[in-house]
Amino acid sequence: MKDPAGRPIRGAEVQYAVVNRNDRYSSWAYMPANHIRGTAVGKGYLATTDATGAFRFTAVPAGAELFFRASAPGYGDIDTAGPPRQHVAGPNAKPAELVLEPEAVVRGRVASKVPGVAVKDVTVRLNGRAETHDLKRTAKPDADGRFEFRGLRAGQYGVFLALPESAAAAAAGASPALKAGETADVALEVVAGVGGHRRGPGQGDGAAPGRGIGHGERHLRPDGSRVSRPRRPTPPASSASACRPAKPRCSSRGCRPGTASRTTSTTSDR
Repeated sequence: MKDPAGRPIRGAEVQYAVVNRNDRYSSWAYMPANHIRGTAVGKGYLATTDATGAFRFTAVPAGAELFFRASAPGYGDIDTAGPPRQHVAGPNAKPAELVLEPEAVVRGRVASKVPGVAVKDVTVRLNGRAETHDLKRTAKPDADGRFEFRGLRAGQYGVFLALPESAAAAAAGASPALKAGETADVALEVVAGVGGHRRGPGQGDGAAPGRGIGHGERHLRPDGSRVSRPRRPTPPASSASACRPAKPRCSSRGCRPGTASRTTSTTSDR
């Protein structure tokens, strides 16, 4: 583990995920680091870099393709998910060369103009976009409404508020774009509006609390580009008419030929 100048980074936390591939997509999942850190399971999935920046995992299945996540104080988190077969486990495996850039920071303040909706009642959510889309975090404002997200890698993010379900209020979000080492200040304000959960720009569904290596499953195309979970294609709108085969009508007195019946089925892409 090194910084952009080639200096080793000591004390960085590294986690791996095993990649599963087929002809259509790839999937992998990181264990929830906050749950396994300090446990016997965590010793198998988490490693800390030494004074030379080196780390090692000893219980990885031979031949497994791996992705890595890494974080360190003062640096932006990284995730190596991308082109296939960059890192493969084995006795003669090529060492993973990971570089951490200076952290980007998003900080700001929440204000409320709505009686009954205090800043302590809201949650600030940060979701990555484009190349950072896998990153999701939450924060609770302090008594003055201030919040901060550290350890971000360069990229674009959406910052928005989750309001109490019963609040007759709304809040606009922000979309800062950051370079390595930059800090963005945002202001989020709660104003009167329709009650319910409010979402701002850049939001996705749900977010993992705090900083660090989170849990989630991701997918890649065979060329390494990211995709969401594959869905079955929806058939185009069409109408088809068909005849059911004639069924004989039988009773205790015998059978007689049946009459063909016609059915019409309709499918829609709605």
